Formats: sequence, C-alpha cells, structure tokens
Amino acid sequence: MNKKQVFRMIAFLLVVVVLVTGLTTLALQQPDFAQTEDRYDDFKKFEKNTVDVIFTGTSGIDRYYISAKGFEDYGVTAYPLTSDAQSAWLSVNMIEEAKRTQDFKLVVIDMRPFTTKYNKKIQSIEAGVRYVTDTNCLSLKNRLNAIGKSLPKLQTLAPDHEFDKKSFYLPLIQHHSAWENMQEFIDEYAYADLGFYMSPTRTVVTTEAFEDKTGQVDTRQPLHPVAEESLNELLDYLDTQDFEVLFLNTPQGRSEEEMALNNSLCDILSERGYKYLMCEITDDYDMEKDFYNSGHVNFYGAEKFTEYFAQYLKDNYELTDRRKDANCEYWIGHYDSIKDAVATWEKEAKAEE
Repeated sequence: MNKKQVFRMIAFLLVVVVLVTGLTTLALQQPDFAQTEDRYDDFKKFEKNTVDVIFTGTSGIDRYYISAKGFEDYGVTAYPLTSDAQSAWLSVNMIEEAKRTQDFKLVVIDMRPFTTKYNKKIQSIEAGVRYVTDTNCLSLKNRLNAIGKSLPKLQTLAPDHEFDKKSFYLPLIQHHSAWENMQEFIDEYAYADLGFYMSPTRTVVTTEAFEDKTGQVDTRQPLHPVAEESLNELLDYLDTQDFEVLFLNTPQGRSEEEMALNNSLCDILSERGYKYLMCEITDDYDMEKDFYNSGHVNFYGAEKFTEYFAQYLKDNYELTDRRKDANCEYWIGHYDSIKDAVATWEKEAKAEE
C-alpha cells in the first residue's frame, strides 16, 4: 500500500468518524439524554478546583437542588453529576470523573439508587445506564469502565434478556431511528441550567394524593442483591478516599415498603461509619403546590429544598463563599435565567386557560 492509498484510507476513516459522531449527536437530542449531557457540559466549563461539593445520583437530586441559587444566596459551589434513574453502581464513575478537574471537599450521594425496585422493566434500568454511557458525559476511559461494569450487572438483573453489547460502545446502533421523531423532541423542550432540570410539564403541581411514611416505620426489608453489592463496592471505594461523604435522601412520598428498604440502607451506612440525611416532607412543603408527582418537587419545591440544604452545607461543612471568586464568574446569572424561564412558562400557561 503506497502513501497515497494510506492517506485516502485515513481520510475516509476520519469522514466516517465525523459522520457517525454527528448523527449520534443529532439522535441524542432526545430530552432525557440532552439535559444529562448539558449538565455534564456545564461541569466541564468550571475552572479547576472551584467546585467544593459534588452530588451523584438520580432525578432525586437534580430536580431538587438549584445549584445557581445555592451559589447566589450562599456562595456554595455544589454541582450534580446526576442523571435520570442513575444506577447504583455508577457512583464511583461520577466521582472519578469529577476528580479529573476538581479537588472537592464533600461528595453527597443520592440514596435512591440503592432502594429502587430493580425488578422493574429492564428497559428502564438499561435506559438509566445509557443516559450516561451513550452521551459525552464521561471521559473515554471512564465511559469504557462504566460500560464494562454495567453489562454484567444488567445481565444479572435480566438473565434471559439479550443485550446488544455493541450498541453500548456505538450508541448510533441504539438510536439510529431517533431523528424520525426530532420535531417531537424539539417540541418537548427540556430546560437544564447549571445542573438543575425542568421542563414545561414539570413545573405544574401534582394532582395525585400521596403520603410520607418517613420516621413511622420500624421494619426492615433487604436491599436487592445487586443494590447491596453495589453499595458495598462504593463504600469500599469511599474508605480509600480523603473527602467527606454524606448520603442524602430528598423529600418525597414514601410507602411503608420504601421506608423498610431505607431503614436497611441506613443500618448498613451506620455500621460502615457513614453519615446520612433522610429528609421528610415537613410543614414547609405544600404537597399540592410544591410537587409534580410523589417522588419529585417542582420549581417551587426545589427553591424550598435548596434554601434548606445550602444552609445545611454552610452550617455543617467548612465551605468557601465563592461569590467574589474571580474564577467562579461562570456561576453568575444562571439563577435569574431559571426564574425568567419559570415566569415565561407561567405566563404561557395562563394565556392558554
């Protein structure tokens, strides 16, 4: 093969890579993928060693904590490296990704992934993995690690299910037909700003009735074996780290069964010497106005939780007030943008009445 042929082959491969990358990016404009990637893209824009608190976990974090408000009101730089239905075994990958650019003081870990019902449809659990692995959230090495870790976990959860392993490494195989519904994705616009996630349909109040059994149940129910295994793997990893750790469960409706699972989780954390915070729905919240379903607050509930938790961070941890830090200018103005978006949606909603 002469030099000209080699050059043509390399040029052809580059064209293929660019084409596949472009088509994959287009296909992943689906709201749940796009808002996840937006969150991680924002994280990459921060100056090195300016983020003091990292969250890992699910929508139980990024619908609740408004990073921009925590910064504007308290100077706290706390940011969620989260994704919808994030699997329990991915927490280490999120922390390792953060360590590439940030020397944080505290990691706050969502407790929900460890009490989720892993006997639900495997497609939902697989999607929770793909929100991270199919996008550009992780560095290449970390992404390959996350995929390599996830495939055997998924197979354990669904021994009879045939997973397309190639599609984890080449997401276009999974999402090749997505652009057929691109206009639908555009109409279902998702709003993510500095890690906090909303969409127009998710600012409305809930119409369902729900209860919170937090603190009212003494029984225990064993965690799912995969969840318990993932928890112990995470705790073994955390034992080797020098940052502080807090496990957090944000306010939500909880059944007796869910509390029994949480009690078992809290027992394990206590035995291993880790601090946790179980937040219940206090009188400060209005179930009919601050939630959009039993498991998530809307913007109004998120403001209340952020006010509480940002103050909690300031009271319990030695965190720098970074509002006058010249390296944190990127954080400025996002809270105003979020409030402007909410005001616009409220105006549009009233016009439609």
